[in-house]
Amino acid sequence: MYNSKKYLNLATPNNMKIKQTITSTLKAFSLLLLLFLSTTIASAQCSITSTAPACTGVPITFFSNSPGASAVNWNFNSEGSSTQNDPAFVFNVPGVKTINLSLKTATGQNCNTSVSITVYASPIIKVKLINNPIQCFQNNSFCFTDSSLGGDNPSCIKSIKYAFDDGELISVSGTAPNGVKMPRTFCKSFSDPAGGVYGYTVEIENCNGCITKIKYSNVCTVRASLGLNFTSNKPRACDSAVMKVTNKSTVPFSQVASWSWSWGDGTFNTTSWGPDVFHTFRTQGPNVGDFTTRLTVTTIDGCTETFTFNASATNLIIRPVIIATKDSTCSSEPEITFRLKGGSIPQGSNPVYNYGDPPTGPLNITRQWVGTHRFSGLGPYKINFSYTHSIPGCSKTVYDTVLIIGPKSVIEKAFNWLTDSLRFQCVIKDTVKFKNFSIFYHNDNVMRDDDSLVLVYDSAIVLKTTRAIQPKSTTFNPSIHEWIYPGFNKPLVHSFAGSPSGQKSLDHSKQQRGNSCILRMWDFDDDFCEKCTTDTKNGINVGKNCKFSKDSLPQHWYTP
Repeated sequence: MYNSKKYLNLATPNNMKIKQTITSTLKAFSLLLLLFLSTTIASAQCSITSTAPACTGVPITFFSNSPGASAVNWNFNSEGSSTQNDPAFVFNVPGVKTINLSLKTATGQNCNTSVSITVYASPIIKVKLINNPIQCFQNNSFCFTDSSLGGDNPSCIKSIKYAFDDGELISVSGTAPNGVKMPRTFCKSFSDPAGGVYGYTVEIENCNGCITKIKYSNVCTVRASLGLNFTSNKPRACDSAVMKVTNKSTVPFSQVASWSWSWGDGTFNTTSWGPDVFHTFRTQGPNVGDFTTRLTVTTIDGCTETFTFNASATNLIIRPVIIATKDSTCSSEPEITFRLKGGSIPQGSNPVYNYGDPPTGPLNITRQWVGTHRFSGLGPYKINFSYTHSIPGCSKTVYDTVLIIGPKSVIEKAFNWLTDSLRFQCVIKDTVKFKNFSIFYHNDNVMRDDDSLVLVYDSAIVLKTTRAIQPKSTTFNPSIHEWIYPGFNKPLVHSFAGSPSGQKSLDHSKQQRGNSCILRMWDFDDDFCEKCTTDTKNGINVGKNCKFSKDSLPQHWYTP
């Protein structure tokens, strides 16, 4: 059975001592706990924080985090002190800094604390202008060299900003650990034609986050633009174009030291200022007839500017030449093709060839840049080619002459036929006397008996002679026709007076005559008669009814 008295009897002397010991220990622990809590509460009422990053030359604000505190005393690594509650301090030397703080809290408790921070070196800006600080407006370019340092690590610059007074911002950035490559050079131009005086601000951030910013004033001076300007009447013509330019430049003439008009054709004018200046173009413009005109002015302070006017005038030199595949040809091969030397005329239109051959009817005209024609007769033909052009005065008409050389055999011609009684014979009863309207042109070197006149369209004709028909020469002299004839042994030169467009007959009376080389041969298509040839001139088969005849005006009895 449980005996409670045995265990609850604490009134013995030993138990009393134990009780006293426990009581004393509890009192001591309570005092220690109270002291610890008091200290902890006092420490919690003041602590040091600061703005970041901590950089040299930049104020760092420190906070005690103890509202209502008094007897505040800060010590900044023995480099300075303050009694403000939240002071700002500038370190000029980088490194690890110990910050000490002592104060009495709002509850009257004393507080002492400290903290260590690292202060980084701020960037050092070294930017300077390296060329002329006063420049003219045109092509102005101010160049700078930047040898700034990043701080603790001089090569580690994270970014650079150059903000100029005209509003332009130039930014450069890099990445750690090397950052922006230094030193560096850059150039800046100002675009306001009014000119002015400009400065700039440089801001550099290093890889530790430290920023340095410096303003440079009145660094760059830009002179005002000369305000060069002129207008043109923009003439468009052929052979000769007269341009009028009106000078509208705003630069005071008293400030002008020299000027030059460059017309674009290799010529210049350095004496006429205007307002109106004239120039005549006599060559073709280099860009499809267009000329570019420039005005260059230099002032007394040495500024030079140029104003350019593109396509200020258009002048075309169009001298087309007709090129024929043959200058002369036999009547058996009367087809000749014509084209313009160098191809078609730029911007030309409505080409028309007139071959001077009315008997061919509509075929006498070809409305193309290349024309081909079969000539109907003998002798010289005047070829006329014309076209229109978009530029007034550039429409042209040019001429050429070709020779169709005979003979050309013709038995009958209009209104001079054989009579019907001879043409239609049901019973052969009459001898047929044939007509002969054959024509001859340049068949031999006796030309005064030719059946066609030589038409002269220029002041002289050069007859280059050879025994073979040659293609037309590729060269052309506009005052001379070069013709090539068969059957001659030497050149024949004839000069004529009068208008170049006149039409005269060539006088051959002083030329040496030669024997005729004409050979006639008639075939009467009569397979029932004797197959012989009559040649009355030479007394051969005279009076015989042969199938063939060499007579000029033969006669034939058709066999029934």
